[in-house]
Amino acid sequence: MGKNKYLEEKTQSDEEETNVDSTSFFDYLLGMNYWKISDEEMTRLEAEKDKKQRELERIKAQDWRKLWEIELDAFLDEYHRQEEKLQKEEIEANKQNVDKVQPSQRGTRIVPDYSAPVHYPKSKRNEMDEDVLVDEEVDLQQLENTDE
Repeated sequence: MGKNKYLEEKTQSDEEETNVDSTSFFDYLLGMNYWKISDEEMTRLEAEKDKKQRELERIKAQDWRKLWEIELDAFLDEYHRQEEKLQKEEIEANKQNVDKVQPSQRGTRIVPDYSAPVHYPKSKRNEMDEDVLVDEEVDLQQLENTDE
């Protein structure tokens, strides 16, 4: 009789453990906010679901070419909006930087003189071939002759 009592207690404890184990898998669901949803929220969610369902049916009924055109138009609209936004931002940035770029009021303009001969540093002249210098002189003479 002691043996049967032990077996009964053992099977009862095993059953309790399996019951606890099977419910512990779903404990995370009890912490979710799903239980706090009100009737208003539920009707709003159902209306949103119905709206999305109708949209899905409408899209399924359309031809893929028409869908392509619709998506392309939407893309181009957004692209043009972004381009305009970037242009406005660039104009604003340029307006802010104008003062930094303007020359000084007391400054004098120096016009560069390009008629002076090209002078190479001594180290560069030593490395260069005399043929290259002769070729440049010939080219300069030809340019002067064509200007006349």
